[in-house]
Amino acid sequence: MIFFHEIDAEVLLPLLLFIGFTIGIVGGFLGVGGGFMVTPAMIVMGFPSNFAVGTDTTHIAGKSIIATLRHRQLGNLDLKLGLLMAIGTIAGAEGGVRFINFLKDQGEKTADTAVLTASLILMSSIGFLTFRETMAARRRMAAMKAAGKAIPRDE
Repeated sequence: MIFFHEIDAEVLLPLLLFIGFTIGIVGGFLGVGGGFMVTPAMIVMGFPSNFAVGTDTTHIAGKSIIATLRHRQLGNLDLKLGLLMAIGTIAGAEGGVRFINFLKDQGEKTADTAVLTASLILMSSIGFLTFRETMAARRRMAAMKAAGKAIPRDE
C-alpha cells in the first residue's frame, strides 16, 4: 500500500503498476497516449478528478518527451507542425485546468462525473470511428477482390 497525503488515501502499488503497464501496452500498440484511460482508472481507484488529471498530465509529458526524441531519430518529426500544434495544446490545457478547478469548486462529485462522462464520450467516439473505418476498409478490399485487383498491404 502507498499512502498519498495529498488525497488522504491508500492505494495498492501493484494495482498502480498494473494499470500503468497495461495502458502503456495499449498506448504503444494503438499509438495513443493513454491519457483517456489513466484518468478514469485513477478516479475509479478513489483519486479526486483534479488530482487524477494533474498526475496523468505528468505521466503523458514523460512519454511524450521520450517518444519525440525517438521519432526525431527515425525522421518522423515535423518540428514546425509540432510547435504550431503545441500552441493550441497549451491554450487548451490552461482552459482545461481552469474548467476542472471550477467544477471542483462546485463539488468533488461534479468534477468526477464531468471527467468520467467526457472520457466515456471520447472512448465511445474513438470506438465508433475506428469501427466505421474498419468497415470502409473491408468494403474497399471486397471491391478490389471482386475486380481481380491486388489488395495493397496498407488495406
